[in-house]
Amino acid sequence: MGAGCDWDGGMLPLAALVAVSMGLAVVGFVAIRGAVRLPRPAEEDTSEVKRIRRGFWWMVGLEVAGFVVANTVLVETKHFRMIAAIDLMIVGLHFLQLARLFRVPRYYAMGVLFCAIPLLTLLLMPRGTQMGQAWGWFVAPPLGCGAVAVVIAALGFHEVRGLLCAARQA
Repeated sequence: MGAGCDWDGGMLPLAALVAVSMGLAVVGFVAIRGAVRLPRPAEEDTSEVKRIRRGFWWMVGLEVAGFVVANTVLVETKHFRMIAAIDLMIVGLHFLQLARLFRVPRYYAMGVLFCAIPLLTLLLMPRGTQMGQAWGWFVAPPLGCGAVAVVIAALGFHEVRGLLCAARQA
């Protein structure tokens, strides 16, 4: 094979990642299609739903503001290698709040791991470490957090499948 197509080196993990991602996308599509077909509750805009919706949008706004401030500071101070790790920690903090708001315990695990993996990378991985042709601080946190996201998504889809099966039987 030509250059850049080394299946033993880098292409095989990439192909596996693409396959897993596509599989999760298909499962997600099927789950959403099944959920849309379920009967809707009569009263959907309760004060609880409004509270959750308002809280969610506040968290999204704070997350975006966090990205803007953190990335601006990191770029201005020339700490480019820290951008991926800091951004993932911001996402982790977002998921900690979503766990509380939506009452989804697995989001606590996701939030903690999205904060811990990048933090441990910054603390334990020497600054100039290379992973292939990239800085280790750019590569390790997204890989670790990506694996966490895949596991959390699979657990979520498993829960949705159970709920859809129970709703069909009711």
